[in-house]
Amino acid sequence: EYTGAVGESVTTITLSAGKNADGATVKNEEITLAAGDKITSASEYKNFIIEGKAFTEKDAEASLLFHTDGESGYEVIFRNGAMDGTRKSGSLAAVRNLYRSLAEDSSWFDFQIAVRGKNIAISINGTDVVCYTEPENPYRTDEYAHRTLGTGNIMLVGKSGTTKFSDLLVTPLSDDAR
Repeated sequence: EYTGAVGESVTTITLSAGKNADGATVKNEEITLAAGDKITSASEYKNFIIEGKAFTEKDAEASLLFHTDGESGYEVIFRNGAMDGTRKSGSLAAVRNLYRSLAEDSSWFDFQIAVRGKNIAISINGTDVVCYTEPENPYRTDEYAHRTLGTGNIMLVGKSGTTKFSDLLVTPLSDDAR
């Protein structure tokens, strides 16, 4: 059981596992994603904390989308390696991009993403890397017009190479969590 920031008590649940139609596999609570693989949560979430471990092979990239219907929602990047102009692990894509990695390829690293109201917080290996508060009327280009907070699924998407996720845990929070 998890006690949230305002004292509410909620049940901690794990992201649904299995082999889906897109071919991504789950073994012993470890999810392996190749380019094009997608895994979607069975439930929708508004306020939540998702945490776990990630592993990127050299030149691999994956994304964790939330408040998504498969087309919209926010995107967190999982990509490590040298500073080469690409967005790195923990980036809130197109909102708060990071260009220096706090994790290394071929090593497991911890991450946490927390969504409370209009606030998004992301940490990598215990270091806070993003704290973003969505304004009342956020500026968005046409490409990102639907990237706003609301409710929706959580989705893992393989972009390139092989990325693994382990020990994924989603803790739903109350609608008024801050």
